[in-house]
Amino acid sequence: MLVLPQGRITTAADSIQTTASSLATLSDKLTSRINDASAQGKDVKDISTKLTDMKAKIASANTQAAAAVTGISALKPDNGDKAIADANKKAIKDAQAKLKAAREDIKSARKLGGDIAKALRAMSGSAAATTTPATTTATTTTN
Repeated sequence: MLVLPQGRITTAADSIQTTASSLATLSDKLTSRINDASAQGKDVKDISTKLTDMKAKIASANTQAAAAVTGISALKPDNGDKAIADANKKAIKDAQAKLKAAREDIKSARKLGGDIAKALRAMSGSAAATTTPATTTATTTTN
């Protein structure tokens, strides 16, 4: 009965690593936008710190997912041996705990990415509001 837990853990780890890859791509795009905002003289210290945290969470999620797969790779049939069965059970529980930590890291990284994007939008929105004059033209139609 080791095949099912191994399959579930491997699938979950793969999913986490795929999500982490997507978040890494997002973090690269956010880095570019932060650099652009910095070049325009914007204060990007807070969002740069969030970006660093985001990248750390992504790396941690990848590490945890890889460790979960590595931890279950050595599972072997116990053939009635309680010591082997206990070792297998411990390895599975450890892998599940690592996956849980990886999911939390992904969740945090995703939230940080959203916060950064929101802050960048606010920066560009405030710049557009202060640098573009507001003109309105009223048109009336009579029938």
